[in-house]
Amino acid sequence: MVFEDDKPEDIDALPDSAPHRTIDLAIVRRREILGRHAKIAILMPPIIYGVGPAGRSSIQLPTLVRYALKHGYAGQIGDGRSVWSQIHVKDLARGYLTLLDWLERTPAEEVLPNPYWFCENGNELSWNDCVAEIGRVLYEAGKIESSTPRTIPVSNYGDLFGKWSEPVVGSNSRNKANRLRKLGWEPKEKNTLASLAEDEIPLIMQETGPFKGYGKVVASSN
Repeated sequence: MVFEDDKPEDIDALPDSAPHRTIDLAIVRRREILGRHAKIAILMPPIIYGVGPAGRSSIQLPTLVRYALKHGYAGQIGDGRSVWSQIHVKDLARGYLTLLDWLERTPAEEVLPNPYWFCENGNELSWNDCVAEIGRVLYEAGKIESSTPRTIPVSNYGDLFGKWSEPVVGSNSRNKANRLRKLGWEPKEKNTLASLAEDEIPLIMQETGPFKGYGKVVASSN
């Protein structure tokens, strides 16, 4: 299913147990209590890629790159067919600015009916698409012996996101940012695979020290 942010009824139909839904519900319920006294919105990005101004990369794809460097192969969950929407971190930043500007100038009565906003660039990739590019770049750099993606065994999930590995880097997450586009926002940055090859992977290959998976809180936590 492809979720659209101008159709809040589809998002509200998600079960309370869905990844990230606990966080969304806490915000939505507080929003109902505060009413017109606070303009509150939830912007939900898909895969965030790219390198920010401070030289920081995001979480999901860089973790898969570090996994490949540690284990010697480009790894994916299952066959990697699940699909996610994509957004470059700089396009996302502009999306937040667009949303904040709208919140500032829009009456609370118009904000309240729908709290949901997406931010995506119109491109969808499977996890296999991304992992295959990771494999290609690392193989050409002499970091791994084969570019072919392989399935990551459950026993290695500790080097990904632990018990959250499957929802974080193995699930589907497809959406359309209709509302931001109606406000004039549009994506401008390079696509995911170009960014991986030109920006994230070269930066990550310079890292030193052990890698033991992503141990911080992830958005899928309940």
